[in-house]
Amino acid sequence: MFGRTGEPLAVLNIGGFSNLTAIGVDGSMHGLDCGPGNVLLLLVEAEHASELVTGFGQRGLPAERVADRAATEMSRYLDAGVPVGVHLADQILVPFALAGGGRFRTLPLSSHGRTNAALIERFLPVRFAIEDSAGASLVRIEGGGRG
Repeated sequence: MFGRTGEPLAVLNIGGFSNLTAIGVDGSMHGLDCGPGNVLLLLVEAEHASELVTGFGQRGLPAERVADRAATEMSRYLDAGVPVGVHLADQILVPFALAGGGRFRTLPLSSHGRTNAALIERFLPVRFAIEDSAGASLVRIEGGGRG
């Protein structure tokens, strides 16, 4: 049902408490609890972009707080009217630099994103210009390419 016959298998169940079950080739089973498994995924799909916000449960944190945090983050994204979410912005800096430049608007660029930009400038012939205004950032990447 879950895999090919004769191969070991691992099954992860994400529920109130997630657990992992390993099933050996001989049919032996070993299981363990992995911890709180509450996860909330909020997806917004638009014509040219999609944004996914994830809320992860923690031991002792009510599911309502997990939902509140995720909803607050999604509301910030929607209210800002930007095409790129804050976490995606951190991740697309390298592809933009390798492509030779570009620009995008996002929520205020995180300290992680700013650190990534500074680090990329040390390794690639690019310059980042980050303009902050009205609850958003315009990120411009100039130069670049792979040489």
